[in-house]
Formats: sequence, structure tokens, C-alpha cells
Amino acid sequence: GINAEYMGASNFLCSLKRLGLNNTLMVATDVAAYSFLVERGYDVFHLNGSSAMSGATWGTPQFNKFVKQKVLTVKMAVSLGYDVFFCDLDMVWQRPLHDILPPAAVSDSLLTVDGRSVGRLMGDPNKDGSGWDYAIYYYKAHSNTGFYYMRSNNRTIELMENWLACCDRVPVDDQDTFDGLTDTELRGRRLSRISHVWRHCKDLRRFLRRLLLTSREYFPNGSDYFVLRYPQRSRVTPFIIHANQLMGGKRAKIKAMKEFNVWLVDSSMRCVT
Repeated sequence: GINAEYMGASNFLCSLKRLGLNNTLMVATDVAAYSFLVERGYDVFHLNGSSAMSGATWGTPQFNKFVKQKVLTVKMAVSLGYDVFFCDLDMVWQRPLHDILPPAAVSDSLLTVDGRSVGRLMGDPNKDGSGWDYAIYYYKAHSNTGFYYMRSNNRTIELMENWLACCDRVPVDDQDTFDGLTDTELRGRRLSRISHVWRHCKDLRRFLRRLLLTSREYFPNGSDYFVLRYPQRSRVTPFIIHANQLMGGKRAKIKAMKEFNVWLVDSSMRCVT
């Protein structure tokens, strides 16, 4: 999704264009963002009714209602038979995802994670950067729904419907709701929020065949890439860079992207060649 407060979404789109990826649908949450993207020739869906919540602060009821709209858009696409990669817009794509499509073909969902300390790892990254680390099912790590893949099948459609229904029952965001519905083994700092889901949405739980993309080299968050520099130290090119986990909000994200040469737009927010 995109709103008028983050026109840096152009950077995300330029990273896709650079890789020749153009099968995208943007979800605009206000009229200004919709006009901005249409003017630049993108396929855009205007999500009516979400603009009043688009500037909400994380953790507030308004924010939880807003991020539910993200779930709704993916549910609509999956219900129509489309497999979906959903991305927040504070991301830069560095490589096509061809190398992770084989495991995607046998899974219901692929997700990046917020925690990486515990788990049964399977797979080993190749030196040329074509591999990935991932853990299967109970990784005991919290998912990050800023980037995920959802296959269209009966299990995922039912899960998406239940995800939306549970969002109406609990005072937590879409991410904690998803974890509570799909995993019963999670622990850690988000447990107090996820426990709301376990108490109020027990009838909605559905387990999926999930792969969690855990590599800090190939799927780094903002801290991994811009501060700890895991990909750079390993001399690999990540698939995506998620500019979260940075203090300072949008300005800090843009500043970091510019300093690390992954800011791909000019002052008019058009792609640089």
C-alpha cells in the first residue's frame, strides 16, 4: 500500500523496474497517492475508506484498523486465484526472487521474520548468493508481514478470511494476529500481544505450510543492512532490503538509502538511469 506521507514509494517501484519486474498492483490509501501513481503510469487500486487511518501511529487502534486493509487486499487477490507477493514500500529489491520460487511452489506461504535467535535451520546460502536460509514451520520466530508470499489455495483463502475476522476481535496489529493464528509455540517480547489471539480466536486457527526467510544476508532488515552490514560483510547481494528497524522514521530511511546508493529516484520522484 501507499499513502501521501510516503512518496518515496517511487524508490520501491524503481527497484522493481530496474529488475524488469512489472507485474505489480499498487494499493493507494488516499486520493493524493492514487493520483501520484496514475500520473506515472502504474496500475493502482484505490482502497476506499482507509485514508482517515493512513497516518496512524503504530500500536494505536487506528493503526490496527489501517493494517487490516493490507490483509483485505491480499485476501481479495488470493480469492481470485492469484498467488501474491505483498511488500511494504520501504523496501528495495536487489535481485529477482527466482531462486526462492522452488520452495514457494511447495509451501502455502513465505515470510520474513523479526526474530532469528532460535530455530531449526534448513538450507545453506551458496557463495554466489543464489541460496537462502529458511526454517520450516515452528521456527519460534515472529513473522514480519511487511514482505510475504501467499499462495492461492483452499487453506490460504480460509486463513485470510479468518485473519480478517480475528482482526475484529483483538486489539493487536495484523502481524501479531497472523502469528497467533498460525503458530502456538511463539515466545518472546510479542507474547503478551499474541496471547490476545490465542484467547479470542482459538476457533479461527489454521496451520499453513510456511517457510520463514531468516537469512540476515539475503533478507536483511534496515539494521542488518545499514548498521550491522551483514550482506556487505558476507559479500553477497540480498534479494530485498527492508528499511525497517531504523530510528528516525521516513527521513532516516531515505538518508540511509541515499548513503548506501540504493536511492533510485531524482527530486521529482522519477527513476534515475
